[in-house]
Amino acid sequence: MSLAAEQRFERIVAGDSLDGAFFFHGDADRLRDEAASRLAEAAADPATRDFNLDVFRGADVSPEALASALAMAPVMAIRRVVVLHEAERLTPTGCKVIEETLDRVPPGLTLIVTATIPD
Repeated sequence: MSLAAEQRFERIVAGDSLDGAFFFHGDADRLRDEAASRLAEAAADPATRDFNLDVFRGADVSPEALASALAMAPVMAIRRVVVLHEAERLTPTGCKVIEETLDRVPPGLTLIVTATIPD
């Protein structure tokens, strides 16, 4: 990650405006996944994390489960966090669920997507 990108990421994590969609990609798996974890940690309220944090892997999640998690409102918190690792392994229907969410990210949702972009 470049110095400018690192500084911007630190401002995002330290801030209170964590709603929206975030996409981490690249071949440096450890750096990518650490950044996603730090952002999820900052965005999810520790007191309600069990209700408001869902973590999925692209190859393992059904489109229905993903859509349900993305549509769910936060429970006793201001924000809900959905983390999707290995997005490149989603089914075409799963990709469509993500694309539809990105068209209009609901307020109170932090969507974190990680992927390795194929050659």
